[in-house]
Amino acid sequence: MSRPARVVASVVLIGAVLTSCGAEHVDAAALERNIRSTLDHDPQTRVRSVSCPGRVASVAGRTFTCSVLSPSGSSGVVTVTVQDSRRHVRWKLTEVPTPASDMLAAAIQSDFTAQNKADAVASTHCPAQITLTDGATTTCTLTLASGGTVIATVSRDSHGGISWSYRAGT
Repeated sequence: MSRPARVVASVVLIGAVLTSCGAEHVDAAALERNIRSTLDHDPQTRVRSVSCPGRVASVAGRTFTCSVLSPSGSSGVVTVTVQDSRRHVRWKLTEVPTPASDMLAAAIQSDFTAQNKADAVASTHCPAQITLTDGATTTCTLTLASGGTVIATVSRDSHGGISWSYRAGT
């Protein structure tokens, strides 16, 4: 039961043209809208807000970061690379915000059920407030229909992804 699982393992990568031609700066407001609308299509990456710096020169190769805030209040990072002087950019979610407790519990329960079809999960409980910083972990408890328990140890990796592993409960 120790195979690690990942939530929001896929990295979002988007090309965008941000408003009118000929401008010297990336349009931060348009970029923020693009990031938010894309991330909001996946329930595990919904965001409350996106904030990008203003007046970033539209120079090929320039990189900068935008911050995202999840509905639960945790933050994440989007890394943006300017592709050319016409304000084409690529961005990817490089640090995933910690999901809300109920979303994390649902993802863990779904993953455990997919891996262990014979063990039905009656309920999953994660702490109400989850903060995953470098090196920190938290645990969620899965109660099986058979009466046993499984502990999921949840951590954030160096790339901002969230993963967990299982062990038998006591």
